[in-house]
Amino acid sequence: MVDRVERVAIVVLCSLLVLIVAVQVMLRYFFSTGLMWGEEAIRLSFVWLVCLGIARAFRHGTHVSVELVVRRLPQRLRAFASLVNSLLCLTVMCVVIYSGLLMTTRNWDLMHITLPIPLGVLYLGFPVAGVLSIRPIAMEVLGSWRNLTHTGKEEPADLASTNTGSDTGSVTSA
Repeated sequence: MVDRVERVAIVVLCSLLVLIVAVQVMLRYFFSTGLMWGEEAIRLSFVWLVCLGIARAFRHGTHVSVELVVRRLPQRLRAFASLVNSLLCLTVMCVVIYSGLLMTTRNWDLMHITLPIPLGVLYLGFPVAGVLSIRPIAMEVLGSWRNLTHTGKEEPADLASTNTGSDTGSVTSA
């Protein structure tokens, strides 16, 4: 359910962003004017789009990463590096939640200049992104811990490469 709502919100925000930017460009180019509220609406849409995208990328394991060195490490060191990375991400998201809530509450009484929306709505995207990101990161921490403490002879499954956010994987038949 969260995944679907998030996907719809991202599509709507991206569409709004493109539409408002296109209208702004046309109005300024052809009529030497613009929408008074356009810049604030673009900023608000962009911030929320990025925040929701961060959470979605964590859930689907699609954040950009540089693995040149990590892939060459032995399995246990790879698992340790993954654990450290996941713990750092978890720490950063906790800071994002705390800071975002602080900024949201400090700016909730202030209004945008041209939009009838509290300025705190802009900052609310950060704690929302943090809360939506915590579960997939915590799952990564657990998976990395399992890989690190695995004592069997076979290689443990690499949980970082699995798609934990949706069940759209392909199924092969024997």
